[in-house]
Amino acid sequence: MNIPDIEEFKIKEERIRAYMDRHGYGAVVIGTQANFSWISCGGDSHVILTTDMGEAILVFTRAEKFCIANTMDAKRIMEQELGGLGFELVSLKWTGATRDAYAAGLIKGVKALSDFPLEGAECDFQKFYQLHYPLTEPETDRYRVLGREAEEILWGATSQIRPGMTGSDVETLLICEYARKKISVPVMIIGVDDEISSWRHPIPWGKKIEESLMIVLSVKRNGLNVPITRMVQFGDVPDDMRERFGAVCHIAADTILGCRPGAGFKDISMRQKDLYRQLGYADEWEKHFTGGVPGYVVSDSTLCMDEDAVMTEAMTFNWFVTITGVNTEDTMIITKDGYELLTSKGVWPVRTVNTEKGSVEIPDILVM
Repeated sequence: MNIPDIEEFKIKEERIRAYMDRHGYGAVVIGTQANFSWISCGGDSHVILTTDMGEAILVFTRAEKFCIANTMDAKRIMEQELGGLGFELVSLKWTGATRDAYAAGLIKGVKALSDFPLEGAECDFQKFYQLHYPLTEPETDRYRVLGREAEEILWGATSQIRPGMTGSDVETLLICEYARKKISVPVMIIGVDDEISSWRHPIPWGKKIEESLMIVLSVKRNGLNVPITRMVQFGDVPDDMRERFGAVCHIAADTILGCRPGAGFKDISMRQKDLYRQLGYADEWEKHFTGGVPGYVVSDSTLCMDEDAVMTEAMTFNWFVTITGVNTEDTMIITKDGYELLTSKGVWPVRTVNTEKGSVEIPDILVM
C-alpha cells in the first residue's frame, strides 16, 4: 500500500501545470507504470509485470485531474495508491468504453502530451524527464534507503555463494533475498567465469561457478530503480584482471568527480572516451554504453550523447564502466554538497582511486 506524501505530490502537480502553461498543452496524460509511480509518490499501477503500461490512466486538464480504470482495479488503485491526492475516479465496465478511448475523449480538441500512444495526443516519454528532476527531498530519502539496502542485501547474498553453484542458483538466491524487502529485480545479469569476457550481458543459467562471478542488477521499489554491479573472485585475482579492473575504476572515479550541476552529458562521454584511449583500451569505449540516468526507468543512456543535455542537482546517474571481463557500476546522486554514491555505504570492500580531480572510493573485486 502506498501512502502518498501530499506536499511532494503538490510539487509534482505544480510542475505538470507549469509545463502545460510553458508549452501550450491543455492536458497531460500518464499511463505508464513508471510515471504513475512518479506522480503518485511511489504508487504502483501494475497488474501485469511484463508491460510498461499500468492499469490506470491519469489525465490532467487545466482545471481537473482524473483517474481512469476498469472496475476490477479502480477502487483499489484509488484507495491504496492515490489516497488523498484529489483525483476524480472514472470506473469503467469492461464491456463498455476502453480506458484509452475515454482518455482520448477527455482531451479532444486540446493540445495534449502523453507518455504512451493515444489518439489526439503527442506521445513523448522523454519530455517527462523534465518533470522528474530535480528529485524531491522525500524521493531522495527513499532513494538513499533503497540504495543502502541494495548493497546490504547483495552483500548478504554473496556471502552464501560458493563455487559449484550455478548462475541460476545465484539468480534464485538474489530474487528471494530482495523480495523479503519488497524489492523487485527488473535486471538480473549473472556472468560466470568465461561468460564475463564473452558477453557484456550474460543471462543466468546452469553454468557452474569455478573462479569468477559478475553480478549486474537493477533493483526497484516505489517505482525507483537502483542499478548496482559487483565482481567476485574465488581465489587470487589474475594480474590482467586486476589491471583491467584498475582501469575501469579510474574512469569511473574521474566520471563521478565530473558530475556537477550544469555539466554536459556529452562532455562526460567524450572525457570517458579519451580516458579509455589514454589507458590503452580505446576500442572498449564503443562496446557498451558507459552510463545513464536511472530513476523511474531502469536507466536511460540516450542523454549521454545529447549535445544539449546537462546535469542538475538532485539527479541520479549510473556509470556502467566496462572493459572486457570487468566492470564497475553504482548509482549516484548530485547533491548541494557534491556527489553521493547511494549504493556504496561501507558494506562492500572498496579501493581508493586517485585521479587528477581527487579521490573516490570504488567498490573492489570481492575475493573469497
